[in-house]
Amino acid sequence: MAIYSPDALRALKDQLYYPYCHLSDSGIVRLEEAVRLFPLKAGESLSIKGDGGWHFLSLLKGRVAVAGPGARQAQLSPADTRDRPYTVRPRTIELAIDALEDSLVCYGDGGAMDYLLSWDELARSEDAGLDSGALDQVRRSMAFRRLPLESVEEAFRRMRRCDAAAGLEICRQGAPHDTFYLIVSGRAEIWEMGLYDDAPLKTGEIGPGDAFGEDALVGEATSGMTVRMIEAGQLLCLTRADFRELISNPMIREVEAPLAKAMLEAGHKLVDVRYEEEHEEGHIPGAILLPLVSLRRHWNRLDPADKHVVYCRSGKRSLVAALLLAQRGIEAVSLKGGILDWPYAVTASE
Repeated sequence: MAIYSPDALRALKDQLYYPYCHLSDSGIVRLEEAVRLFPLKAGESLSIKGDGGWHFLSLLKGRVAVAGPGARQAQLSPADTRDRPYTVRPRTIELAIDALEDSLVCYGDGGAMDYLLSWDELARSEDAGLDSGALDQVRRSMAFRRLPLESVEEAFRRMRRCDAAAGLEICRQGAPHDTFYLIVSGRAEIWEMGLYDDAPLKTGEIGPGDAFGEDALVGEATSGMTVRMIEAGQLLCLTRADFRELISNPMIREVEAPLAKAMLEAGHKLVDVRYEEEHEEGHIPGAILLPLVSLRRHWNRLDPADKHVVYCRSGKRSLVAALLLAQRGIEAVSLKGGILDWPYAVTASE
């Protein structure tokens, strides 16, 4: 059975396990979204069914043997998985893990990790002046998960700051509303009236970092609750019109592999924004390595006169990279699906 252990998640970063060592401290706090931890006693076995996605297996302690249909057989120790985790490929039907000693297995979801790494880079956006706590709250909103990843920073930029006095009613249950709110400072109370209630009931209080009104972004015309400030503060506000514009007009162009290949043959430059460890394991021939985490410092290694195709593992980090380059006057498109969906030659570093 999987467990939750903040100490074990922290150890993945502190002990320099790849790719977790590249996460920020706030990224480590969210790491439970991307990994499962399995403690195994010597002699115990664990079976994990494949789901068609990419996964990473790291060992925090002990020694295990892994095998299964579509999987590479191996015996693993922590040292074997620190610099490069055991990769569970999409073709794996079922992975069998046998503990040769008392062990702690970390099973990471590749897609979820790409998502976390991309969000981490948005939160580091020094030139955008983003507040990482507020951005993280926006990230957790289900409505914002409908946005293309590279548009989230722009959504945050479009959120206007509003002063809210104590006693101000921000929205009223049943009244029209079209705005999402994030509390920066101050406190508010929530009142709701059920179908069989005679009067509204106070159902809670919210404060800095809390958000409400996301239903307004996805089509609800009236508010489902009344929110009233009980302590003066400041709100960040995003309207439905801005949200819909961002959904309907992606900021970065994505291209499929065949078109990307044709662009490269026509003279576009190829940029790999993954980490060095990933690049060494395999990369598209001719790619310039410029990891996303260092892009802000070294973007001027690219010639503004050139056009670029940017890629990563799955296409998420490259969207963020292409956005950052566009902000600096560098023309770039993102390879849709990343190297995972690249059907042509891939080269490993010597």
